[in-house]
Amino acid sequence: MLLEDLSWPEVKKLKWSRIIVLFPFGSFEQHGPHLPLGTDVYMPSELLRRVRTILATKGVSSVIMPPFYWGVNQVSGLFPGSFVVRPEIMIELMVDLIKSLKKDSFSTLFCVSGHGDALHNRTIFDGVCRGADESGLNAYFVGAPSFFKRLGIDAASPRALPTKTEVERKSTYFDVHAGAFETSSMWTVYPDLVRDDLLPTLKSTDFDIEDLTEWRKGGEHALRKTPRGYLGDPAASSRELGIRGMSVDATEEHPNRAGVLVIGVDRGSVAHKAGIIVGDILYEFDGHPLRTPADLQATLAGHGATSTIAIKLYRGTSDTTLNARF
Repeated sequence: MLLEDLSWPEVKKLKWSRIIVLFPFGSFEQHGPHLPLGTDVYMPSELLRRVRTILATKGVSSVIMPPFYWGVNQVSGLFPGSFVVRPEIMIELMVDLIKSLKKDSFSTLFCVSGHGDALHNRTIFDGVCRGADESGLNAYFVGAPSFFKRLGIDAASPRALPTKTEVERKSTYFDVHAGAFETSSMWTVYPDLVRDDLLPTLKSTDFDIEDLTEWRKGGEHALRKTPRGYLGDPAASSRELGIRGMSVDATEEHPNRAGVLVIGVDRGSVAHKAGIIVGDILYEFDGHPLRTPADLQATLAGHGATSTIAIKLYRGTSDTTLNARF
């Protein structure tokens, strides 16, 4: 379900349900001579469409926000077709959008970025934190642990939601922008937008850490280091690599594990005091197996206000037991 496809009466009906919001963030920027300017928007949007399908199989309803096109472009902003937005403007817009979601009674928001610029992603995190603080909405920035580490963001922050490790990118040299990985992903999802006739002419940049550091300074440095706009080896791209990179398999972390996925935890609630966090999968409550949210509601109804209950859950690759006092 895309938010932009709904009418206002349909949104009004939605607000009484626990429907989470998925928000893809990108940037409108150059991606070499072979990929479109909207690559960083297309990829997270497609990823979240796949996530929404997985969530539906777990009984979790979700809606996808229109993508955020206008991000911070510190590195490749001087290339034609690349738009530049100031971080403070991006944060203000994010805060207004998050407040608008809260106004319509949405309670939980997950943000995913498709643009690698460090300043852009630190800005998203700052916007999520401020928007959540000012609106009271539960908002999270989702990313791999290595992603948060590169940004200097504490993955234990209540507004950061770390996933498992990123898809491994096997490459002798750095491949970070419009290279083999990104080109393969686009080739898999939007093959008609890839200028594949150009790929054989694109020589690998073969950058080491010093080259990458210079390129990340952006502006004239990026123009000089990557005059054709890409950093990596787009000629090494393949549909097979793209399929691996865009896969969203709900069973990878929890094969054959059913349960209730936690999509939001209100501060000060019983769940919060017990130590339950977003992303946990609850599978047993006081000895009763949980498979659906309805199972949880039925079990909760049978306990008094002073009960102490053992809750078993999956967190990452571990089984955990927590005690909750009602």
